[in-house]
Amino acid sequence: MIGSVLKEARENINLSQVKIAEIVGVTKQTYLKWENDVTEPKASQVSKLAKALDVTEGEICQGRLNNRLTLNDFIIELHRSHFNSSIFDLKVWEHVDDHEKFISSLVQGKVSPENDHAMHELHKNGLA
Repeated sequence: MIGSVLKEARENINLSQVKIAEIVGVTKQTYLKWENDVTEPKASQVSKLAKALDVTEGEICQGRLNNRLTLNDFIIELHRSHFNSSIFDLKVWEHVDDHEKFISSLVQGKVSPENDHAMHELHKNGLA
């Protein structure tokens, strides 16, 4: 649910409900309703929330935070999976929202729509 994502993301960056409400430009009561799944933010507010909480709009709308790794951990995991290009590692890390899911899909030989989008971006930019 959206509320649990908002709460987890807010706690991850150690901000109060009041501070997030101020950043987004709503009352504390409005923000509390979102975090408690009483109401949902408007599309225009989702964008502001994403920026304030350092998450993607997709994570908020999907009701699930992606599992992002540090760049070092991401590169280590890719190398364990026998992928050796440092530039490739960096560009994939930049374009993939859910690092653990991406690595798992490579190991299992599965391609998800998110991975396909990341690969498209790499090809478009001449990096793959």
